Amino acid sequence: MPTKDALPAALLLAASVAIPAPVRAQCDEGSPGTGDTVTCAGALDPDGIVGPDADHVRVRIEAPSGGISVTGGPGVQLRHRAMVDVPSQSQRPVTTNGDGAPAIDVRDRAEIAVGGVVSTAGEASVAIRAGRESEVDVTGRVTTGGGRSDAVSVGARSRVTLGEGGRIATQNSESHAVVLRGAGARVEVGEGAIVTTSSGRSNPIVARGEDATVEVRGRVASSSSEATAIRLVGDNGSVILRSGAEVSAQSSGSDAVASSGRGARIEVERGASIAVSSSASRAVVAGPGGEVRLAGELRASSSESAAVELGDGATLTVVPRGTIETSSSESQAVRVHADAATAEIVVERGGRVNAVGAQGIKSPGASQDSVRIDGTLLAGSSEPPIELGGGDDEVFVGGALIAGSASPAIDLGPGADRLEFGPRARIEVPGPVIAAGGEGQDVLVLSGSGTFDASQFRGFETIEVGGSRSGGSGDAAEEGGGSGSGGVGGSGSGGAGGSGPAPGPAPGPDGSGNAQAASAGGQREETAEAKGEDGEDGEGGLSVPFASELGSAAESASEDAGAAVGAMTDAVSEGLGGGLGGDLGGGAEGSGGGSPEDGQENGQGETGQGGTGQGAPEDAEGGGNGGLGLPSASDVEGVVEDIGGTLGGAEGAEGAADEEGGEADAPEAEGQGGEAPEAGAAEQGDGPDIGTPQGEAAAASAYPAFEAWAQAQPEGSTVLRVVGDHSELDLVVGENASVIVASGARVGAIASEGGDVQIEDGAVVRSFRP
Repeated sequence: MPTKDALPAALLLAASVAIPAPVRAQCDEGSPGTGDTVTCAGALDPDGIVGPDADHVRVRIEAPSGGISVTGGPGVQLRHRAMVDVPSQSQRPVTTNGDGAPAIDVRDRAEIAVGGVVSTAGEASVAIRAGRESEVDVTGRVTTGGGRSDAVSVGARSRVTLGEGGRIATQNSESHAVVLRGAGARVEVGEGAIVTTSSGRSNPIVARGEDATVEVRGRVASSSSEATAIRLVGDNGSVILRSGAEVSAQSSGSDAVASSGRGARIEVERGASIAVSSSASRAVVAGPGGEVRLAGELRASSSESAAVELGDGATLTVVPRGTIETSSSESQAVRVHADAATAEIVVERGGRVNAVGAQGIKSPGASQDSVRIDGTLLAGSSEPPIELGGGDDEVFVGGALIAGSASPAIDLGPGADRLEFGPRARIEVPGPVIAAGGEGQDVLVLSGSGTFDASQFRGFETIEVGGSRSGGSGDAAEEGGGSGSGGVGGSGSGGAGGSGPAPGPAPGPDGSGNAQAASAGGQREETAEAKGEDGEDGEGGLSVPFASELGSAAESASEDAGAAVGAMTDAVSEGLGGGLGGDLGGGAEGSGGGSPEDGQENGQGETGQGGTGQGAPEDAEGGGNGGLGLPSASDVEGVVEDIGGTLGGAEGAEGAADEEGGEADAPEAEGQGGEAPEAGAAEQGDGPDIGTPQGEAAAASAYPAFEAWAQAQPEGSTVLRVVGDHSELDLVVGENASVIVASGARVGAIASEGGDVQIEDGAVVRSFRP
């Protein structure tokens, strides 16, 4: 038998084996140990759950009355693999008051679910801090009120998820809403969720580690100065804005999305938007080697701002239906950082850059820039829509480039630059110069069809007429669904699929407008009776057709060139078709509504009404005959111009009347450009009627580059007319191209590579190689 003393010992041993260890801590008792479950119910706990060395601890806040409220210390402090659940039904928060007092502070591999409220009020008091490989799920509210107090901060390879109705916000300075501290961390802002900050130098989302990912379907906004809504600091980060996402920065010196690390990828899907609304702000900043892909919308609506800024080696691609909007002075739609060595900008067909009152693209440094415009770039400032710096740049224009106030439209700056206009290129400028080459050996390639004048291009050492080395222009023309030619520098066939006279009027050799211009094959000569000033010095627009050939009778006189610019701006911004749709390459058969022969019969020639209605240029398949350009204020006076006809489907568009003032039928829209508005009776304007001798004389006096309109060239051919002194200019003439050197003109050298060269009597060519 066991001894008397031994029996209690045996019973004690049995009890230690059979009875589980009790939970040592409740919500209002002591510190938890490893593996404990702590339940808070019935009242606010004033002491908190503090176990800095305890692992695998689970904390449950039971609704509706459970909660934690601590002054001067942490609310929950645990080590690894902690699980904290704050349910949505809970009416009491997990909160702390006092400096240096976090609400929830846990280490690695934690799981935190917040359906209720977690908050702090003191300085340097984070609401939720978790270590590596942690999960934080928020469908409730997480807030901080003190300075230097982040709302949610997680370590490497962690994930923060905001579900519908989730809110994360900070209210004081230097307090970020979400901080991804380590590599591979991720935050997802779901539909209906919001991340905001409201004080200076407080970023809603900051990703400090490399390979971080920010995915947004909800809203991220900063309303304080020097605060970036989404900021990537580490290398190779990603920002993906899904449809419905809204990211904004509303105060000065604040960016919406910015990366300072290398190799960041920023993608804005269709239906997502990024906006800045105060001065010295940027909607998107791509750091070194960064990539921006835009299918949604970027807006920068204040002075000294930019929609996109590209760092060294960064690229921007505006895909179909992607849009950049800027509207204030001293601002740019796209800016290349002054310290960048290279940058690439691509506006694909269907992409839009609308810099109303601002500049389109500016590169102030010495970077080697590559710019390709197959969509639409409109700029309304007095600075060139495309202004590049001192590098060796390459620019290809295969879409629409519209300058509201600037001539030239392209300034390549110093360096050995190359500029090419493709078959679908369409340029509208208010002055006589389309492009300036600047210092260095600059090459201009005219691969589109149309009629050009050498005086429209300044500072180029070589002009290659016909042929393309860019590879993409032929595809772009094929996409248009037709065989017509695109126009550069003037009215006429706008985009692929169109027909009608070629664009690009050119002045006579002596400025009188009486010189004869031969056709490409030398088969006929035609004399224009228009008279004007020398094309080199004239202020006339580049987009007025030869009235007698078109025979239209548009009569609504425009007295303010600014109104014309504004109307055309609205049409581009809203995607109206008509004449502008055709001009921008891909609009339905529109502005002008047909060939010059049609115009002679029914008054719907080039200056007549537009016919496309509401179609966006990138959506239409048919080609439209081009519309009017944008004259300067001094040129508009006394020149009749039907703005309604130019803009096609714009509200209030007036139909062109026939020669007797009757009504004319609108041409039917082809492709996807929408239906044409009905033609109305022409109203009597103040100026003379284009189509009459008086009208032609008035137009000629306003547009000195008038008389070389509509020469009979083979379809798709490129024609360059050389007038004046171009002694330093070399010309290369490719197949299906023609060069006409007018009497009195001087050219350095001409090399024909299958093209046609005509040198008029009295012209001087230093070197000619047939």
